[in-house]
Amino acid sequence: MQRHLFEVSGWTCDGCVQATRRVLSKVEGIREVEGDLEARTVTLTYEGDDAVLDQARAAIARAGFEVVGERAEA
Repeated sequence: MQRHLFEVSGWTCDGCVQATRRVLSKVEGIREVEGDLEARTVTLTYEGDDAVLDQARAAIARAGFEVVGERAEA
């Protein structure tokens, strides 16, 4: 399992976090999604390669938000 953190722009409330978590939870390979409204971050635990992260970025965009930064987590 790997972990990856996305910094997300456009979140204004917990509903935004929940909408993002919903779309990400449907991406094949993603096992866990943790959102933090105050930090404006979402952390994924996933299996697979960079294609999973590409799909995650696309899902965040479909939810109406923008990835403004990211990094692998230990």
